[in-house]
Amino acid sequence: MTEHLAYLKRRLMALQNSKTLPTLVIMSCWLLSVGSRLVKSGTVYGMDFGLFHPDGTKYLRFTQDLVEMNIQNSTIYAWSRPLYPILSAPFYLLLGKGGMLVIPAICYLLFGLTLLKFSDNQKGKLVISLLFLIISSSSTLLRWVVADLTDSLHLSLFTLCCLGIYKRWKLEYLLIVILLGSLARPMGILWAALFFACAVRFVNNSRRSYFLLSIFSLGLFLLNTLLMGIFGGFGPNSKNLSEQVASVPLNFFSLIVVEFGQLAVMDRMLFYFILFSFIAAIANVRDPWSLVHFSVIFASFLLSAWIGVWGVNFRYQLPLLATATIVIIRLPFIDRLMSLK
Repeated sequence: MTEHLAYLKRRLMALQNSKTLPTLVIMSCWLLSVGSRLVKSGTVYGMDFGLFHPDGTKYLRFTQDLVEMNIQNSTIYAWSRPLYPILSAPFYLLLGKGGMLVIPAICYLLFGLTLLKFSDNQKGKLVISLLFLIISSSSTLLRWVVADLTDSLHLSLFTLCCLGIYKRWKLEYLLIVILLGSLARPMGILWAALFFACAVRFVNNSRRSYFLLSIFSLGLFLLNTLLMGIFGGFGPNSKNLSEQVASVPLNFFSLIVVEFGQLAVMDRMLFYFILFSFIAAIANVRDPWSLVHFSVIFASFLLSAWIGVWGVNFRYQLPLLATATIVIIRLPFIDRLMSLK
């Protein structure tokens, strides 16, 4: 019995130090998740869990216009987030409408691989890969990232930006990621909140740069909002800017109840993951990334309140997965585990 236990311990140590295991876990989760979505998709709880959505039709039209070199049918909605249609054009040529799923699927994989970069040792990467396994068990995440939408692309770019902050990339590199993010999906208020929290909480020479990037991100968001307001109206539930602004406070608190209520009923895995990250941030409140996480949570619901659409199943909160993962791996006991050689 002692020999068997010793052998098992050696095997576990070998797994912990494996250089390929974390990547294999990420790849396996990705393959299973994408495969399951391709095999089975449809309506769940009266909600659209399909691969192709009404919003996706607008991106498809834009992509078709790009391929045909005849920009006539594209809507202002698609023009406000052109990166996804542009990247999808080659795959549309090869696969037709199904090619619109390639970029979202690839970006979902890049999201997982980017998360691995938050640790420099194998034990840390293994912890992160296990967190990715938990995240990939979420039907809510898969609903949005394996579909003809921009959510997966935006999530991967937001996570890449968090990595750039974590690794202290140069200002120009972060600026490139911000610009790409604004072209993927106009959610600059989340990016502004991310950098503002960094400027407030991080004590290093980049504080001024973070503050400027926060202003720049907010400026991009306001510019996009202005253009959408001029050409398409300020929001689906209002006719003018004053009505939109007045609806935000009530929408904010209502959406918190609705979004977490949906998760509690439909996706307890993601519900408990986000709840645990919130508790972890409170428990480790002195860590700078805890404030970052709180800031992004607040901004995500502020954005939802501004848009004013209920029942989107945590769609605008998906970037929280990046900051939630960071907060969890920075818990003292997990940080010590990840630091062990």
